[in-house]
Amino acid sequence: MGPLGCTLSKKYQNSTCKYRRTRDIRQSFFKTSASVTGETAVVGNYSFDQETVRLSLAKMIILHKYPISIVEDIGFKQFCNVMQPLFKVISRNAVKSDILKIYDDER
Repeated sequence: MGPLGCTLSKKYQNSTCKYRRTRDIRQSFFKTSASVTGETAVVGNYSFDQETVRLSLAKMIILHKYPISIVEDIGFKQFCNVMQPLFKVISRNAVKSDILKIYDDER
């Protein structure tokens, strides 16, 4: 018997366990929030959003005055792939348009 009273086998992957809510058997992502003391306070589901990451990338480039071409560097692409494989690295023209949009919104 496995966790929650279900048998762990290939049969389990295709069976209907009463505790299973989805047919997707990929590993879930969790989002954690650290408290002031550094201990994990809250754990919840994490859903990846490409647009939020694009906006955050544009803000990082603005804040630290990085060159826009950083998104085309091999090291940056490898770093992004290791950190979050779901993130599709965008072109420098896309980053430029995101930065200009941020500028227009704040102006």
